Amino acid sequence: MAGVAIDSGTGGRKSLDAPVNMVPMIDLLVSIIAFLLMSAVWTQLGAVRAQQPLSSPVDVPANPDPAHVTLTVGPGDVRVARSAIDGTTSPAGVDRGVWLRDQLRALHAADRTVREVWIQPDTAVDFQRLVEVMDVVYGVWSEGAPAGRGLTDSVAIRML
Repeated sequence: MAGVAIDSGTGGRKSLDAPVNMVPMIDLLVSIIAFLLMSAVWTQLGAVRAQQPLSSPVDVPANPDPAHVTLTVGPGDVRVARSAIDGTTSPAGVDRGVWLRDQLRALHAADRTVREVWIQPDTAVDFQRLVEVMDVVYGVWSEGAPAGRGLTDSVAIRML
């Protein structure tokens, strides 16, 4: 029978080393290897062989319409844009909250598929101003939303 025992010497004390039976460990190792081999074969047999159909390449527009609105929040103004080249900045002397709400309502009414708003704050903007902007965004997107739909289901806000 397989076993391991190490003599600790010929001192006058009783040996603390006990024989370890290796047969159960070897049996466990063989069963685990057999299980792994069988499961590897079954995963190969259960795999679905699929080939992607061949087709001609689709023409992709050079500048696809972004599916988000970008708000650039500065210490004295707010810029609302759908892309990098278009956008409007809040004029001086008007309430920025009301102006932003009107701009977002117009954008949201024009395209209801837009469900992402990116907010890019300036380093000089305080946290309270960012919360006010996020409240306006959630307010506009929650208008006309079905009952039971949460705010985060209507719009996703990302901070840049």
